[in-house]
Amino acid sequence: MTGWFLKNSDGSFAKSIKTGTEIWFPSEKRALEACDNGYGDEGAEPIELEMVSNPSGYNGWKPIMENKMNIIKSIIREEIKKMYR
Repeated sequence: MTGWFLKNSDGSFAKSIKTGTEIWFPSEKRALEACDNGYGDEGAEPIELEMVSNPSGYNGWKPIMENKMNIIKSIIREEIKKMYR
């Protein structure tokens, strides 16, 4: 699955204020609209990235830009949190 992310001029990605995770959009058009509405830094541009299902990601998805070990650790941490809730 792919998603559209807003890449800031410093190389970081626009993040959700609520979750602190990278925000993704289902289409380039929606990403551009978000940019026009103030998401991302000045000069942010939409880019398309592959995504992986991850409970700690925005709406359950994260861009594949981390190494696989970090993704696995993140999934394990989320599962452990669920066990102790």
